[in-house]
Amino acid sequence: MAGPTPRSYNTSEIKSRLLNVATPNTYMVKFTPPSEVQSLMTERGVNYSSNGETFELACLGISTPDTSFLTHSVQADYHGVTQEIPYRRGYSNEIELRFLVDNNYDILEFFESWVDMLHQHQVLQLKIMQKNYFFGLVQIK
Repeated sequence: MAGPTPRSYNTSEIKSRLLNVATPNTYMVKFTPPSEVQSLMTERGVNYSSNGETFELACLGISTPDTSFLTHSVQADYHGVTQEIPYRRGYSNEIELRFLVDNNYDILEFFESWVDMLHQHQVLQLKIMQKNYFFGLVQIK
């Protein structure tokens, strides 16, 4: 049985068909950290006023909230058949940001400072990075 005959393509034809696709976006994430976060970062040796723009440009990718259909099961309409009936559109409330981490781990210190400011060190104290160490001290009180 004979199949389709191959056809030759010019490089320009291949480029026009295959290289006209959407490319990944480059993101710039703007932060406005509270003054408490900035002062905590300064105590830890990271200056937001000089490193903030680097943090904003270090975003590799974003997963934005998605949507799906909310359904309910109907079992009594037909014998042995369960139907899923969509009744509403649902939205997730999560966003995921992925960042490059610099050699000094300043961006990690930025986010840790923000979390520590919210947590106020009352029950759990986590230090991910101290000077010259990749892993630091974990204290649970």
